Amino acid sequence: VTMLNNMMVALTEQGRYDEAHEYAERIPNYNISPLVANNKGVLYMYMNEPRMANTMFELAKEVPSAQYNHGLMLLCDEQYAAAADKLDEYNHVNSVVANLGAGYHDKAARNTHMSLPTGEVYYLCAIAYANDGLDELALNALARAVKYDPSYKIEALNQSEFIPYRTNARFIEITK
Repeated sequence: VTMLNNMMVALTEQGRYDEAHEYAERIPNYNISPLVANNKGVLYMYMNEPRMANTMFELAKEVPSAQYNHGLMLLCDEQYAAAADKLDEYNHVNSVVANLGAGYHDKAARNTHMSLPTGEVYYLCAIAYANDGLDELALNALARAVKYDPSYKIEALNQSEFIPYRTNARFIEITK
């Protein structure tokens, strides 16, 4: 099983999913190691086989990265509430995105404070605050995002959450 798993992982990392799948199919699911189940789950996720990926991630739930991988798959499938549930403990940008998508703006804003400060984190925080009507906090976070990465000026102009700010003097100053 170890050799089959190693080949499956190596081929998955190379993007050779069909070949990796041949090795995965030779690994029995009965009494499967949680680590191997996680690896199979990742492969099935990449192959867009969510039913099998879910099964494998459930078998691997003891493995911390399996919870995260499962959350990523749910996020990609736009199952935001379920993804937020899986990703919340990681306080990562992906947990912020999942919470925003699920409409949990307060949780998204809290998670941004636990993430490393980056333009992306500040931008997501600005969106969360804007959704909650916290104008000053939204504009402060947006200004920080723009300092990290000026391309957020253009994104903010096209972001639906910032439509109410388009006539706000500070928003205009930040995005010019």
